[in-house]
Amino acid sequence: MRKYMSLTMAAVVSASLLAGCSGGTSAAQAEETTAVETTAAETSTEEETTAAEEAASADDAQAEDDAPYTETTVDLGVGVMQVYDFGDIKIHAYESRDAIDDESYLIESESGLTALEAPGFKDNNSELADYIESLGKPVTSVLLAFHPAGAEVYGADAEYIATANAQAAQQEGGSVKGLIDGFVQSFGEGYDGTIPEVTKLIEPGTIELNGVEYVVTDDADGFDLVIPEINTVFTHMVGSDVHNIMPSIGAIDALIAQMQSYVDADYTLILSSHYVPETIEAAKTKLAYAEKMKELAETETTADDFIAAAKEAFPNYSGENYLQMTAAGLYQ
Repeated sequence: MRKYMSLTMAAVVSASLLAGCSGGTSAAQAEETTAVETTAAETSTEEETTAAEEAASADDAQAEDDAPYTETTVDLGVGVMQVYDFGDIKIHAYESRDAIDDESYLIESESGLTALEAPGFKDNNSELADYIESLGKPVTSVLLAFHPAGAEVYGADAEYIATANAQAAQQEGGSVKGLIDGFVQSFGEGYDGTIPEVTKLIEPGTIELNGVEYVVTDDADGFDLVIPEINTVFTHMVGSDVHNIMPSIGAIDALIAQMQSYVDADYTLILSSHYVPETIEAAKTKLAYAEKMKELAETETTADDFIAAAKEAFPNYSGENYLQMTAAGLYQ
């Protein structure tokens, strides 16, 4: 299980965002009865948990068997490249394994490479450049959705593409620029805070790059994508075992609607900027998570109670800093 964000990043982001027994039963009998009932309840719960885990494992195994792609893994030394081969299109998913769990992508077609996001750390950029060279194809287009820092690794000849919202977020005074400046201060020389200039603005809708069609959907400070030919979607954050930042009921509702739309579309792969590619099971899991978190937000009266209830409901989730930010927003 991977963590979404180091404690160092948590500090940076946080700075940027806002019994007794009745009747004639004896005490010994009561204790014995309680013990039996407790054991039975625990056994039942364990059996239900085991059954659920086995069912989830079976679903994952079936999904892998039915997948319309082959998957291979290449250890690059610092990070890891997972390659999803759909035939005419390959997705090279680069797991940086850096302090902020960056994930970036190369979409390969016959005519060339389209990059999506960039790893911000210099060690990652160096080995990514070597990997790109090994593919023997040029990077002609770079989609700067949410993570533009260090994207100049893709070369001076590439076209750097963003929506107007994404471009504004990456400029002075924008939310993304503020985060990147904070990372430079926190991580020092190891982090490349350079943001390339956007050379092509795009509107929401359909575009084609290297023979591959993308459907662009605007976000407040970036943009999402769908690649219809391989039934794949990209967004900033999913992570099936990680808390999300949801500082309002409206934000929770938005995540519920987003994950429901993914389930309805039955996407083959879900790509995100901070997690390895996931199947549609991740959207189902995240949908249930968001619905439960909304229930807790409407029933718990304090931030501390909300956090405690969320930890009890999702004991194996990482991203506690995200949970704290959610609570801070909900209980202002």
